[in-house]
Amino acid sequence: MTNLPERTRTAAFILRIATLAGTALVAGATLWAVYRHQDLAQYRVADLAIPASDWDIGRLATALLQASAMAEGLVILAVLWFTASLLKQYQNNTALSEQAARAIRNIGFGTLALAAVQILRQPLDTFALTLDAPEGQRMISLGFGTGELGTVIGGGIMLLIGAVMMQAVSISQENQEFV
Repeated sequence: MTNLPERTRTAAFILRIATLAGTALVAGATLWAVYRHQDLAQYRVADLAIPASDWDIGRLATALLQASAMAEGLVILAVLWFTASLLKQYQNNTALSEQAARAIRNIGFGTLALAAVQILRQPLDTFALTLDAPEGQRMISLGFGTGELGTVIGGGIMLLIGAVMMQAVSISQENQEFV
């Protein structure tokens, strides 16, 4: 077993506390956004650059907006949870363990899921916000930018690192059994 320096374990502890605090903040912000659906609708109208409207946003549209906000929030919470799990492994001096490798892999899966949610959220929210618009003013838009591309690449890299770590753990266990 490789011993991590004390400063590394201390940094992992501090980052884990910060990650858990961030998890609480994201959970609160997600619930607040869903609860304050009118503010959520106004924010998304501005964010998606939807032209000014003279129609009301109906219940179905509101529910779709709330569902997309919850989906993104839940995926972010999962990634933060996996990150806290990885930091706990580092804090406990078990960096080369199946749990750490699995946490890295799960961060990768979660990051890829976040990219998918972000890509799908724009057309869903645009559709929802114009669902009750008069005929000819309904719209749907799809956008894919450098942010989403970076998220996909980051998630893929984390998946690869997780796979390599799983192999390293297997080799390490095999070496321990041999000696």
